[in-house]
Amino acid sequence: MRLLRRIGHLITSPLGRAQFELQESLASNWVAVKLRVECGDIDPGASIYVPELQPGRGSGYMTVQSVLKTVQDDWTHWDRKTMAWWCEVLDRAGKRFGPRPITPTRKRTQPDKRPFAL
Repeated sequence: MRLLRRIGHLITSPLGRAQFELQESLASNWVAVKLRVECGDIDPGASIYVPELQPGRGSGYMTVQSVLKTVQDDWTHWDRKTMAWWCEVLDRAGKRFGPRPITPTRKRTQPDKRPFAL
Protein backbone atom coordinates (compact mmCIF):
# COMPACT_ATOMS: atom_id res chain seq x y z
CA MET A 1 0.00 0.00 0.00
CA ARG A 2 2.78 2.44 0.87
CA LEU A 3 4.39 1.82 -2.49
CA LEU A 4 1.12 2.62 -4.26
CA ARG A 5 0.81 5.91 -2.36
CA ARG A 6 4.35 6.88 -3.32
CA ILE A 7 3.70 6.01 -6.95
CA GLY A 8 0.54 8.12 -6.82
CA HIS A 9 2.65 11.23 -6.31
CA LEU A 10 4.65 10.44 -9.42
CA ILE A 11 1.62 9.99 -11.66
CA THR A 12 1.04 13.11 -13.67
CA SER A 13 -2.22 14.72 -14.59
CA PRO A 14 -3.52 15.13 -18.13
CA LEU A 15 -1.95 18.59 -18.02
CA GLY A 16 1.46 17.02 -17.41
CA ARG A 17 1.75 18.11 -13.78
CA ALA A 18 2.07 15.92 -10.73
CA GLN A 19 -0.42 16.11 -7.85
CA PHE A 20 1.86 18.18 -5.63
CA GLU A 21 2.56 20.62 -8.49
CA LEU A 22 -1.17 21.15 -8.99
CA GLN A 23 -1.61 21.73 -5.27
CA GLU A 24 1.26 24.22 -5.31
CA SER A 25 -0.20 26.06 -8.33
CA LEU A 26 -3.64 26.15 -6.77
CA ALA A 27 -2.25 27.50 -3.50
CA SER A 28 -0.10 30.16 -5.17
CA ASN A 29 -2.99 31.35 -7.38
CA TRP A 30 -5.28 31.43 -4.35
CA VAL A 31 -2.78 33.42 -2.28
CA ALA A 32 -2.13 35.87 -5.13
CA VAL A 33 -5.84 36.67 -5.55
CA LYS A 34 -6.44 36.70 -1.78
CA LEU A 35 -3.61 39.18 -1.19
CA ARG A 36 -4.89 41.46 -3.92
CA VAL A 37 -8.35 41.37 -2.31
CA GLU A 38 -6.85 42.12 1.11
CA CYS A 39 -4.80 45.02 -0.30
CA GLY A 40 -7.87 46.50 -1.96
CA ASP A 41 -6.68 45.94 -5.54
CA ILE A 42 -9.61 43.62 -6.31
CA ASP A 43 -13.16 44.13 -5.11
CA PRO A 44 -14.27 40.91 -3.37
CA GLY A 45 -17.79 41.42 -4.71
CA ALA A 46 -16.65 41.59 -8.34
CA SER A 47 -18.06 38.88 -10.58
CA ILE A 48 -15.89 36.48 -12.53
CA TYR A 49 -16.95 33.94 -15.12
CA VAL A 50 -16.73 30.31 -14.04
CA PRO A 51 -17.05 27.86 -16.96
CA GLU A 52 -18.63 24.45 -16.48
CA LEU A 53 -16.44 21.77 -15.01
CA GLN A 54 -18.52 18.89 -16.30
CA PRO A 55 -20.81 19.01 -19.34
CA GLY A 56 -24.38 19.70 -18.35
CA ARG A 57 -23.59 21.16 -14.92
CA GLY A 58 -23.76 24.70 -16.22
CA SER A 59 -21.54 27.71 -16.04
CA GLY A 60 -22.06 31.16 -14.66
CA TYR A 61 -20.65 33.95 -12.56
CA MET A 62 -19.37 33.90 -9.00
CA THR A 63 -17.98 36.66 -6.85
CA VAL A 64 -14.26 36.67 -6.19
CA GLN A 65 -14.94 36.12 -2.49
CA SER A 66 -17.12 33.06 -3.16
CA VAL A 67 -14.46 31.55 -5.46
CA LEU A 68 -11.80 32.07 -2.78
CA LYS A 69 -14.08 30.53 -0.13
CA THR A 70 -14.93 27.53 -2.33
CA VAL A 71 -11.27 26.79 -3.00
CA GLN A 72 -10.31 27.31 0.65
CA ASP A 73 -13.02 25.00 1.98
CA ASP A 74 -13.10 22.21 -0.58
CA TRP A 75 -9.69 21.74 -2.24
CA THR A 76 -8.62 18.81 -0.05
CA HIS A 77 -11.41 16.63 -1.51
CA TRP A 78 -10.71 17.36 -5.18
CA ASP A 79 -9.12 15.15 -7.81
CA ARG A 80 -6.40 16.49 -10.13
CA LYS A 81 -8.84 17.49 -12.86
CA THR A 82 -10.90 19.62 -10.47
CA MET A 83 -7.76 21.17 -8.95
CA ALA A 84 -6.44 22.09 -12.39
CA TRP A 85 -9.82 23.57 -13.33
CA TRP A 86 -10.03 25.80 -10.21
CA CYS A 87 -6.39 26.75 -10.68
CA GLU A 88 -7.29 28.13 -14.11
CA VAL A 89 -10.36 29.92 -12.70
CA LEU A 90 -8.15 31.69 -10.14
CA ASP A 91 -5.52 32.43 -12.78
CA ARG A 92 -8.16 34.01 -15.03
CA ALA A 93 -9.49 36.01 -12.07
CA GLY A 94 -6.04 37.44 -11.40
CA LYS A 95 -5.51 38.28 -15.06
CA ARG A 96 -9.00 39.78 -15.46
CA PHE A 97 -8.20 42.55 -13.03
CA GLY A 98 -4.81 43.25 -14.60
CA PRO A 99 -1.42 43.48 -12.97
CA ARG A 100 -1.10 44.95 -9.52
CA PRO A 101 -0.78 48.73 -9.82
CA ILE A 102 2.60 50.18 -9.00
CA THR A 103 2.46 52.73 -6.23
CA PRO A 104 4.71 55.76 -6.54
CA THR A 105 7.67 55.77 -4.22
CA ARG A 106 9.59 58.63 -2.72
CA LYS A 107 11.90 60.41 -5.06
CA ARG A 108 15.42 59.17 -4.57
CA THR A 109 17.92 61.79 -3.59
CA GLN A 110 21.67 61.73 -3.72
CA PRO A 111 23.29 60.48 -0.52
CA ASP A 112 24.89 63.05 1.72
CA LYS A 113 28.57 63.39 0.74
CA ARG A 114 29.67 64.91 4.06
CA PRO A 115 31.82 62.70 6.27
CA PHE A 116 30.12 61.11 9.20
CA ALA A 117 30.90 62.91 12.46
CA LEU A 118 30.17 61.84 16.01
